[in-house]
Amino acid sequence: MVFGLVALMIAVGFGSGLCADSNPEIETVLKAAELGDANAQNSLGVRYMFGEGVPVNYQEAMKWYLKAAEQGNARAQFSLGVMYKYGEGVPVNYQEAMRWYLKAAEQGDAVAQNNLATMYYCGEGTSVNLTEAMQWCNRAAKQGIIQAQYNLGVGFYNGDGVPVNYIASYVWLSLASAQGYEKAKNGIDNLTKKMTPEQIAEAQKEAAVLWEKMPKENQD
Repeated sequence: MVFGLVALMIAVGFGSGLCADSNPEIETVLKAAELGDANAQNSLGVRYMFGEGVPVNYQEAMKWYLKAAEQGNARAQFSLGVMYKYGEGVPVNYQEAMRWYLKAAEQGDAVAQNNLATMYYCGEGTSVNLTEAMQWCNRAAKQGIIQAQYNLGVGFYNGDGVPVNYIASYVWLSLASAQGYEKAKNGIDNLTKKMTPEQIAEAQKEAAVLWEKMPKENQD
């Protein structure tokens, strides 16, 4: 099974420091961040990473993300994982990437859960562990992450870290397909050839229930 990665994509570049006096909104965020507000610190990290109102500067992004992450901000923890995974402003370090992804994933961050599953599957920063990969994939899939749904469906089809289960495979592939994932549509076509009409009906019923429970903001 080939795992895909749903991850924050980062533009490369460095810039000068924050010009707080030139932008009242940024000045307000900076003051709050300096007073220890974790959300403001994460916001500054985002601004430095993407050049929103300030020049792109990964070192500053890392500094503010770290301050927020150490206070338990899940989005900052996730972003640190991305920076360490791809070597943005720091050397590539899979162990550190995995550590920060795990912190965010344990707080329910769906994309961190999916990325953590990918690292377990590929053995990045850890030994290959298909069982852990599928467990984290399952958490992300239930939150509507398409790639996780597809990977989980393939996992149940092949028996990667989970027992072979065509009904479960159909459920997750159909959810990914409903969100427009073309590979999932092709997978369902092959899968239905191995299932009885009764199994397909059961899988469709389970998929409908899960669809209603999924957070709609994560559905693309």
